[in-house]
Amino acid sequence: MRLPLLIDEQELNNQVKRELESLKEKVQQFRDWRNRRIAHRDLDLVFDEQASPLPSVGRQHLEEVLQAIMHVMNLIEDKYVGASTRFDVVVSHSGARSMLFYLKKGLMCKE
Repeated sequence: MRLPLLIDEQELNNQVKRELESLKEKVQQFRDWRNRRIAHRDLDLVFDEQASPLPSVGRQHLEEVLQAIMHVMNLIEDKYVGASTRFDVVVSHSGARSMLFYLKKGLMCKE
């Protein structure tokens, strides 16, 4: 883990290390899924009917992992900036209408 190497304050460093260790355990399920399904294309999984299936990755578990990541980010931000960020609240000005607007603008500029 490289992030703790960048934190000089020992108390925050230790806290971030603990949180990252916990996070590492939480993401193991995703890592296994990625390794077997996407990155390495597990041949046993593809051809062997007896192979253990990929673990199910539920939305609730994903939310817990994202919350843990947000917590680590906010620990650091709170220490150095004195604030925190609500990563779970996103205001988006995107969507189909926005995309069409910018495509239309691009075509107008091209002409």
